[in-house]
Amino acid sequence: MDPITNPIPHRAPTPTATPSAPAIDSEDWRKDPPLIERAVQDQVNIYRLAHGLQALQYREDIASIALRHSRFQATQEQIGHEGPNGQTVENRFANTDYLCGENVLMRPRALAFREIYGIVVGREGDIFDMELDELAAELVQMWIESPDHEQNMRGSHYEIGGVGVYYKESPEELYVTHNLCFSK
Repeated sequence: MDPITNPIPHRAPTPTATPSAPAIDSEDWRKDPPLIERAVQDQVNIYRLAHGLQALQYREDIASIALRHSRFQATQEQIGHEGPNGQTVENRFANTDYLCGENVLMRPRALAFREIYGIVVGREGDIFDMELDELAAELVQMWIESPDHEQNMRGSHYEIGGVGVYYKESPEELYVTHNLCFSK
């Protein structure tokens, strides 16, 4: 399913955990990464609501920009905020009505514990053996463990957002970009 032309209706975020979804098998997961995009946004909103902040409204136009950046990172096999020709998040949103922050990450399909900023994050295992909400919570936890990424999630000025998830098959890696924005 193309996340740009076939959006999935947004589930309203709540401050409680999302009900458990069936385990994602590789076939279902590859057919519908927008489920993970929405689950990540929901987990970010659960985190924001728990910290007294407003939930971010999901926007497909922002998600499509995030997806392009995730795809770029996967093709370049790099993780970062710089896009083609040195493009920044500001450049990616220059022709929109938004000012945005950005969180990015790469999660291998199978992960042993890894260290980010001196903190051990992630869990051992295969993402295809995880529940949807468990995977989304792990991805958001990776951002929480990074001070700059957590600061973005706690930005009180952000009102809207979008997530782009790109799955690279060889090597099997999940690239995630979350743009948190407010209107200019």
